[in-house]
Amino acid sequence: MTVPVCQVAPTTRPTHWITEGVGALVLRADADDDDGGDGRDLSVAAVLLDTIADAAAAAGVAATGGVILATGGWYWLDPAVALVIAVVIGYRALALLRKVLRRLRLRLYRT
Repeated sequence: MTVPVCQVAPTTRPTHWITEGVGALVLRADADDDDGGDGRDLSVAAVLLDTIADAAAAAGVAATGGVILATGGWYWLDPAVALVIAVVIGYRALALLRKVLRRLRLRLYRT
């Protein structure tokens, strides 16, 4: 019997999904509470990005686990969802980095 190299052991406990789902909701509520979305304070925007990334990861784990359990074998979905979440977060992080560099350049030329 051949075992796949990256076989993911599915979780069959609904408590895992409930915990991940509640965690995603709490993190999303915390992200809504922050006021860093307008781009004025970049450190707050960075914290907001981190919080939303955690919420997306928790929601992705919960949703993917449910789909894997329901289908009984779509194990490829776990790394695919993780890759999509990583690309979206990476794109947002690069946008934030560009804003930081732009502000640093402006401050450098003002002095």
